Amino acid sequence: MRMPDDWLQVAPTVPKRYVGLWKRASYVDENYRDETTLRYWLQTPHWHADLGRSADRPAFDGISSLVQCSAMQLDWLCRGQAFAGPTRISGDLCYWDRQWDFQLRDTPDIGRMSFTSDSLIEDGVFGTYREVWLKQAGNAVDEHALQGHRPGDPQILLLATGGYFMYMRERDLRAAPASRARRQCAAGTASRSEQEAFADFDMSFGRYNDAGWVIESSTLPWREGDCIPCDTHGVPDIARMSDGRGSAWRQLEPVSIYDIPATTNRITK
Repeated sequence: MRMPDDWLQVAPTVPKRYVGLWKRASYVDENYRDETTLRYWLQTPHWHADLGRSADRPAFDGISSLVQCSAMQLDWLCRGQAFAGPTRISGDLCYWDRQWDFQLRDTPDIGRMSFTSDSLIEDGVFGTYREVWLKQAGNAVDEHALQGHRPGDPQILLLATGGYFMYMRERDLRAAPASRARRQCAAGTASRSEQEAFADFDMSFGRYNDAGWVIESSTLPWREGDCIPCDTHGVPDIARMSDGRGSAWRQLEPVSIYDIPATTNRITK
């Protein structure tokens, strides 16, 4: 399949078989094999969210905020893996358009996809790797793609399908200072305040039913186990989910190819 000349001209709509929750079974490249990272990818008809948690996570018992974290805990949090955005499919190629990314990745994330009877295999296009994904839930009718931020505030996003959800709240840092903080964190020269500001990116995964929305895994570990009650519309109470930072939920509209944010990099082949 020929790579599109401009991925942003590919509508962010995926075939039905992609929709649902996927759990990564394995990752293999030329030098590394990983079968222990807990990684989930939630896909709606237009949007994706991806959250990874490595097996070497330190304990966070008794911790309830970034301020309380030790230097070791804070260093681990700054290496978080989470991203979200529209998904674009062209033949067997999948482009995860990372509109929001914990690590601020600036290279295209494109895989060549092949379905088997019980898995989805992703092979690298720009690098040699293979990931195997197993579907946990799919083809549900109760799908949500919502946003809840106030104008000018960090994005708040909720994706849900088949009893599972991903919630995301961006960090307050704008792009330039966040990129600078990332470089300093990687070099080990970031100040404590810079680390805290960079780590303050909330991506949380969990399950929901009529009783509430329960967080099972998060880039902010002290959120795990929280049960957010439903509002009158059956979605999580946004004030509780966002710690008072969100406004009312509203539909997250599919990204138009004619309305690409100015901050989005145009990815070509």
